[in-house]
Amino acid sequence: MKRYIYNITIIPQVIWLILKVNRYKSICMGGIYLSKMTFALYFGNRGFFPESLISQARNEMVETLERLGYASLIMDEAATRYGAVETPDEGRKYAAFLKENRGKYDGVILSLPNFGDENGAIAALEDCGAPILIQAYPDEVGKMDFQSRRDAFCGKFSIMDVFYQYRLPLKSSSTPSLPYAVL
Repeated sequence: MKRYIYNITIIPQVIWLILKVNRYKSICMGGIYLSKMTFALYFGNRGFFPESLISQARNEMVETLERLGYASLIMDEAATRYGAVETPDEGRKYAAFLKENRGKYDGVILSLPNFGDENGAIAALEDCGAPILIQAYPDEVGKMDFQSRRDAFCGKFSIMDVFYQYRLPLKSSSTPSLPYAVL
């Protein structure tokens, strides 16, 4: 039996992002939706965590969005170490990827399979021009060894703190709220 861990952890967060994107689109485009919603996927990394967590997350996020009826845009795995962003240089590569694909995505899901790195995240997303959802994988009881520990929620708080310090704004002048949520 295939296990879908996102039934509880990601679906409410995706719904939040969809609502944000719909509000953003209706303000910018008069509520006209011409295509299936597409989310750019960002995967954060912190170097000493195992690469298997990144690989698993890349597959699960694409499958989950597809199953929910949405499209995803994902940077080539070979572009950075494990296809994730850790350093500011890798963040700039991801920012270039988003710039190349501007207009092809409606929002960004910043996924943290492990702690992630805030310096790479801000370099990657400071100018993304779309709502951002930060999603952190939970640690599992009984899986706190080196091969399974994630510490993603700690990373989520760290990244959100840096985004707040940079005043990363939502690109709609009609709402003063920041484009990420604590869920």
